[in-house]
Amino acid sequence: MVASLTPAEFFWCSDHDTFDKVNDVSGGLDLTASLLSVIGSSFVVMHYLLWDKRRFILSKLIFLLSLADLGASVSIALSESWLLIGSYPMAMCIGFRSSFEFFGVASWLWTGCIAYYAFHTTLFKGDLFLKETVETQTKTTTILVIIFHVISWGIPLPLCILLLAANVYKRTDAGWCHPAQPWQSATWMAPLLAVFFFNTLLTIAVAITVKYQNRLTHSRSRTHLSSPLTWQLGMFLAAYLVCWAPDVAYHILELAAPSCRLIWLALLQNFLAPLQGFLNCLVYGLSRNVRDEYKWYMLPFWILVSPILVVPVLLSAAISLCTCDRVNLLRYSGLDSYTMANSQHLHAFGDEAQPHSYQPINGAASSRDYYATTDGSTSYLDPSI
Repeated sequence: MVASLTPAEFFWCSDHDTFDKVNDVSGGLDLTASLLSVIGSSFVVMHYLLWDKRRFILSKLIFLLSLADLGASVSIALSESWLLIGSYPMAMCIGFRSSFEFFGVASWLWTGCIAYYAFHTTLFKGDLFLKETVETQTKTTTILVIIFHVISWGIPLPLCILLLAANVYKRTDAGWCHPAQPWQSATWMAPLLAVFFFNTLLTIAVAITVKYQNRLTHSRSRTHLSSPLTWQLGMFLAAYLVCWAPDVAYHILELAAPSCRLIWLALLQNFLAPLQGFLNCLVYGLSRNVRDEYKWYMLPFWILVSPILVVPVLLSAAISLCTCDRVNLLRYSGLDSYTMANSQHLHAFGDEAQPHSYQPINGAASSRDYYATTDGSTSYLDPSI
């Protein structure tokens, strides 16, 4: 156990036997983090399908990211739960790892797609608020979303097939299966690093674009409204960095010094790597649009019960899509309560900003649909995700 280790064994290079002492602790951290991510990802998925009435394209991309996070978290949770009981056969070990490989890489790629969408929309369309919805999306955006699907689901699939065909999986001391080198570097480390640097560059570009447009307009309201955009993009990037930086460091150390194992780094990696779905839920759930949908005392309740409800909700949405049932599609998309009225595109380079105006079918305006500016000028839609 960790308590029996000396400070030198815990913080400095330890041998194989010493490292084996923390396998149970490592698995427990892995299981705890994955269960938290199952809860967080389930809430984002359920909220989008049941209660997200705005249907922003950015919210849709976050929903797809959460689907990937949910798949990765479930794979880890099932694997670690099984290992608490006993070891599983090699075929099942490879199955769990392949599932985690597919959904884990897909999750990284969806974060890259979100960063590119924000970059494309702010720079080329001049939309600092990312207010484009599924009903008002342009042909270019429709094509972009299709490309995002092809990239995010299409790239991990051949990687998994390649690893299975090459038969390069080996079992670790903790019971997990990992690809042997250099396969692990090519199919795991390379995509991870590429997406991280890609996200960093695009997020910086978006922040510079928003700041430049604010200087051009000299508008207090625009400065106030566009700040949540860069804040939330930065938070999604920070969640990605916090979760995967220890994993990158651990594998680089493993390549550089195979005989040196840092116990503290291994424990940190096992806890943070599965935690991305939970951290993304915190960023998503703290936004104004999501908070205003719930009473403050009901939000924790829906978050906790979401893993139980997410499967039937997903099945109902899938059945609606397969049967082309418009009534159910509208109900699960949240479009039955709200219609688009006076839908106009906001151009950051224009003199006047005309945001989308929503009107409920029953004619009653909702305070959630507007966002009051600090200078008392015309209220705008809340740009928060």
